[in-house]
Amino acid sequence: MNADARMKAGLPGANHLFQWFTTGRFAAILGVLIIVAFPEVVTGRRTFVFGDYGLFDYPLAYYRRQSFWRGEIPLWNPLSECGLPFVAQWNPSTFYPLSLIYLVFPFPVSLGYYSLAHLYLAGLGMYILASTVTSNRFAGSVAGVAFAFSGLGLNCLMRPHDVASLAWMPWVLYFVMRAWRLGGRAVAQAVVVGTMQMLVGMPEIILFTWIIVALIWAESLIAGSPARTLILRRFAVVVAAVSGLAALQLLPFLDLLAHSHRGSGQANAECAMPITGWANFLVPPFRCTSSPPGLFFQLGQFWTYSYYLSLVVVVGGVCSVWLARNRQVWLLAALTGLCLLLAMGDQAYLYAWLRRAFPLLNFVNFPVKFVIPVTFCIPLLAAFTIGEWQNGGAENNSRVARAAILTWVFAFGAILAIVGFAHQFPKVYEHWPNIWKNGVARALFMTLALAAFYGVTKSVARKQ
Repeated sequence: MNADARMKAGLPGANHLFQWFTTGRFAAILGVLIIVAFPEVVTGRRTFVFGDYGLFDYPLAYYRRQSFWRGEIPLWNPLSECGLPFVAQWNPSTFYPLSLIYLVFPFPVSLGYYSLAHLYLAGLGMYILASTVTSNRFAGSVAGVAFAFSGLGLNCLMRPHDVASLAWMPWVLYFVMRAWRLGGRAVAQAVVVGTMQMLVGMPEIILFTWIIVALIWAESLIAGSPARTLILRRFAVVVAAVSGLAALQLLPFLDLLAHSHRGSGQANAECAMPITGWANFLVPPFRCTSSPPGLFFQLGQFWTYSYYLSLVVVVGGVCSVWLARNRQVWLLAALTGLCLLLAMGDQAYLYAWLRRAFPLLNFVNFPVKFVIPVTFCIPLLAAFTIGEWQNGGAENNSRVARAAILTWVFAFGAILAIVGFAHQFPKVYEHWPNIWKNGVARALFMTLALAAFYGVTKSVARKQ
C-alpha cells in the first residue's frame, strides 16, 4: 500500500475531479447531510427518545448532569433498579471529556447534539483514514458517508455511548498507524485519541477497534517498514500510555466485573444474526417485522434494528478482495468474513466451538455485535476499490470494470432470489409489497450508481 509514503505525502490526486473532495468540503457536505437527516434535532424542537435512549441512556445522562452540578463523582446511582454502580459501569462515560456537551449546555437538547456530533466525527474520521490509505479523496468521501449513515451507525444514535465509541474507531486506527510509522508527536496524538475512546465505554467496540489495529500492526511488522524495533517500541508505548491514562475508568470496571455473577463459563448467546441475516445487506426488510413507530427488526435479535450498508459500498467491498493486491485488504476482508459467521452465534457452529476453545469470548454479550467490525471494514474496503479504479491506467480500469460487473450480476441475482423466496415462502409478519419495492429500489440505485461511476471515469479518461 506504500502507506508510509502516503501518510507523509498527504493526498496526491490521480485526477482533479475526484480530488475536489478536500477535507473542508467533505466536512461541509457531511454536516449538511446530517442537518437534512435530523432537522428537528438540530433545531432543538425534538430529541431522540426511542428504545434504549429513553429507557437507559437518558436517565444516566440526567443523573450524571445532576451530579456534575452538585460537584460529585457519581459512584452509585440510587435512582435505577433499586441502585446500581455508576462509574464502574463504564458506559455512563463519567470521565469522558466530550460529555461536557450535555453537562454544560441546555438539557435534553444537548444530549441529541452529543449523539449527532459523534455521528459527524465518525464520518469525518473514516474520510481521513480511507482517503489517506488510498490516496484518493473521493474514495474517502464515499467511505465516510457510508460509515456515518450505515444502519448500525444510525441505530447507535439511541445509545450515546455506542455512537461515541463507534466514532473514535477510524481515528484510533489512523493515529496509531501514524504513531508507529512517524514516532515523535504522532505517538502523543495516538495516546490522546486512544484514551478518548477508552473513556467512552462500549467494551465490544473498543475491543474490535484494537483487534483491527493489532492486525494492521502485525502486517506492518512483517513488512518491516519502518524498522521492526521502531514499530514494536512505538506501539508498546501507545498501548501502555492509553492503558495508564484510562486506568481511572478501567480499574472500577474491572473491579465490578470481578465481583459480578458474570463469568467466562457461560455466555449470553441470544440476539444473534439469523441464518438468513446476510440477505439483509441486500434487502433490509427481508424476514423482518415492524414496530409501532415503523422501524423494522429481526425476530429474536433486538440489539440493532439495522446493519445495512449501501449496496454500492458492499459491491465495492467485495471487489476489493481481488482488485487490491494488498495484504492489509486481505486481512480486513478475512476479518469481515469471519465476523459475519460469528454474528450468527451458535447456529453457525463456529461461534460455539470458539467459545469452548476460548472461554473469554463468553464475555461478549450478543453475537450480533460482531457486525461492528463488518460495518467498519466494508466502507474501507470499498474505498480501496474506488482508489484502484481512479488511480490506475486504462488496463486497470478495465479490470475494475469487469470485477464490478460480475459483482453487480451476483448482487442483482441475489436480490431477485431473495424477493422471490419471500413471495414463495412468506412469513405472517412480513409485508411482501414492502419487500419487493425495497429490493427493486436498491437494485436500481446500485445499477445507476455503478453506471455513473463508470461513465464519469470514461469521461475523465478521454479528457486526460
